[in-house]
Amino acid sequence: MFAPDIWPAYFREARGCEVWDLDGKHYYDMSHNGVGACLLGYGHPEVTEAVTKRIADGSCCSLNPPEEVELADELCAIHPWAERVRFARGGGEACAVAVRIARATTGRSVIAVCGYHGWEDWYLAANLGESDALSGHLLPGLSPVGVPRALRDTTVTFPYEDQSALDTIIDTHGENLAAIIMEPCRYHDPDPTFLAHVRDV
Repeated sequence: MFAPDIWPAYFREARGCEVWDLDGKHYYDMSHNGVGACLLGYGHPEVTEAVTKRIADGSCCSLNPPEEVELADELCAIHPWAERVRFARGGGEACAVAVRIARATTGRSVIAVCGYHGWEDWYLAANLGESDALSGHLLPGLSPVGVPRALRDTTVTFPYEDQSALDTIIDTHGENLAAIIMEPCRYHDPDPTFLAHVRDV
């Protein structure tokens, strides 16, 4: 995805941190392993067993499984600051829900963003301006076609660990800034002073 000449677009098999492409060529995943729900590596046997059991018990139902409540209780126990848990189908949807909650709670509309956070309208609105504002956030060239023009200037970007750029956004949009959404850790340990600054804001 980020290095098309050296990294495959498709895979045949993935186990742990190893990937095999459609031609059987072997790779060690030094970048993507851990994206999404792969924190234990690709094809983890316990995860595979649990998912297979759930599918065998019924893979699609409009009711909620009791494990959802058990997991919510566990998450609240691990994070005592959390009052409740809301599950989503993926990270992009979770971010879209968080943006909606932030806007509803604050009565403000601008979101400052750093990193990749999905394909939803709120995020792609950053590219409604004169330039590809998301080009430095993992996936350049994300087209905002179909995103309402009325969302222009409601999502503004800043580079990772660029405190000055974030401060400029705060100075420019502070009265209308609903939230800052960012990946706290990307491909290297962050400067702790930057994260402390974001928390203080």
